[in-house]
Amino acid sequence: MEKDILIIGGGPSGLSSALHLIKIAPHLSHRILILEKMHYPRPKLCAGGLVADAEIILQRLGLDVSEVPHVDASAAHFEFEGRGIKISVPKSHTIRVIRRNEFDHWLAKKTREAGIEIREGVTVKNIIPDKDGVTVETDQGNFRAQIVVGADGSNGITRRIVLPNTPVYTARVLEVIAPELPHHYDKRGDLGY
Repeated sequence: MEKDILIIGGGPSGLSSALHLIKIAPHLSHRILILEKMHYPRPKLCAGGLVADAEIILQRLGLDVSEVPHVDASAAHFEFEGRGIKISVPKSHTIRVIRRNEFDHWLAKKTREAGIEIREGVTVKNIIPDKDGVTVETDQGNFRAQIVVGADGSNGITRRIVLPNTPVYTARVLEVIAPELPHHYDKRGDLGY
C-alpha cells in the first residue's frame, strides 16, 4: 500500500500529529495512514494527567477534552530527591486526570472522524529508507510512503532504527489503580464528604 505519510504509533503523539497536518493541509486526510500495534481501547498504565498546555493544543484542533471522563486537580506536587515543588494555575485546574485507554480511544475516534485511516493490530518490523521514499515492513505486509513519522515512543522501532546504538533512558513511576471511593470529588479534584 502506498501513502504519502505513514505515522507509526496511534497514541496522543501520532494522532495529534495527523490532526495537525490536516489542519494545515486538509487535502492530506486521505493520504495519511496511522499504524497502531494495539487495538483501542488499549491498556496504558502510563501517566493519565493532561496539563493546561495539552488542553490548549487540543482546543486549537477543535477538540473538547472535557468529553473524556476526568477529574480536575487544583494543584500538583512534584517530589524529587527530597525536594518538592507545588504547581497551581490561577482560576483553573492544574491537571486534568484521565485514563489513557479512554483518552486515546476518544482521540482515535476524533482522528477517524476527520477522515484519517488508522490500522490497528499492525506491528512494524523494519523501516527502510531509499531515494524514492520509505518502505515500512510489518507483520501484515509492506507499506510505502514518502514520509514516515515515528510516534511510537522512546523504545519504539523508529528510535531503534534511527539511533541503533543509543541507550534508552527511562524514568520509572508507580501508578496505582485504586477502587472508586464511596465519597465524591468536587470539580477541583478535592475529596468531599
